[in-house]
Amino acid sequence: MLGNREHANILFSILRKNRTMTGEFGKFIEAKRKALGMTLCGLAAELNIAPAFMSDIEKGHLYPPQKEKLYEMAAILKLNEEDTNTIFDLAAGVKRERHAS
Repeated sequence: MLGNREHANILFSILRKNRTMTGEFGKFIEAKRKALGMTLCGLAAELNIAPAFMSDIEKGHLYPPQKEKLYEMAAILKLNEEDTNTIFDLAAGVKRERHAS
């Protein structure tokens, strides 16, 4: 069984890796949100999620949300078809990288 320190080290290394993988998705969402003049808290409220959760997604600390939330996000951010496809591509890329690890 792992000790607390070893467990924490493993979690931190996973989080560091996740940050790199999910960063592009989060940056894209953040840019689109800001272009609309929407606050992070406003987007979180529209998606019915906690602002801290939305912040972690934008910062690349968490994986992109599930498909249903991606569709909601695209509608709230008023994304055109190309940008909607982009968020799905970015989200899928993160998931592919996660499974390849």
